[in-house]
Amino acid sequence: TEEKEALLAVGTKLKILSVHYFGYKWEIEVELVEDEEENE
Repeated sequence: TEEKEALLAVGTKLKILSVHYFGYKWEIEVELVEDEEENE
């Protein structure tokens, strides 16, 4: 689904700490991953 693809795209920049599904909405804990390894 589009939502899933969007989450995956965001997931490349964010580290997903935890995901909770309450039957009607998702609650996702994330933290920003710093781009310190830009050597390529």
